[in-house]
Amino acid sequence: MYYLKKITYTLLLLFAGTTIYILFRQNIIFMEWLPFKIRAIEIESENLALQLFAYSLPDALWYASLLVFMSMFIKNNYLNYYILCIAIVLPFFLELGQYFNLLNGTFDIFDIIFYFITLIICLWKLKLKDFLLQVFKY
Repeated sequence: MYYLKKITYTLLLLFAGTTIYILFRQNIIFMEWLPFKIRAIEIESENLALQLFAYSLPDALWYASLLVFMSMFIKNNYLNYYILCIAIVLPFFLELGQYFNLLNGTFDIFDIIFYFITLIICLWKLKLKDFLLQVFKY
């Protein structure tokens, strides 16, 4: 039951982020796989809340999905701790790669803020901070 619950949360978070991409950012993802056509919702440039919803929230939802998924595999060994650490820092490094033009994409400070908020929530809700403290204890 424990794993089923985590898999359900993982898929729901992934689905929510993907849905926002489909509704607002069709130019980012390939839409040919859909059996039907959806007209993208236009975003007003002055509406910060809508911009955050369309541009930063989907990435944060996908990040939360990754952390929930990875939390299923935590055991008491170093390899799993380090894999969790990689999952935790991955989106931050990707965003920095965009900042330094090492990766395609647009750097956005709001993405970093949303990742940080997501990380804090996941560390608290998934009790991941206990596992991370064990990594740095040795």
